[in-house]
Amino acid sequence: MPTDHVHSGISQAANYLVGLDENRERILAEFEIDSRRASAMLLVGHPKHQPDVDEQLINEVLRTHNAHLSRIEVLTYKELLDAAERSLKP
Repeated sequence: MPTDHVHSGISQAANYLVGLDENRERILAEFEIDSRRASAMLLVGHPKHQPDVDEQLINEVLRTHNAHLSRIEVLTYKELLDAAERSLKP
């Protein structure tokens, strides 16, 4: 189960998304940006800072947790960097 800090971050991101949804018309008029269906990404540390927990277990917990979220993705810095490296490979 993700920590309270992760749950707090998810709640904060959800509140930001609600704010974007509620102010969509003003954002569109003022900035010419359509914020409809915006999404959020929450980065949560690096597995090396949790030496007592297997990295595979961390990834599995976050994958399972993400399956229940809408418009918010939670991942570790390592997952983000690994994805960036894969996208740069020919």
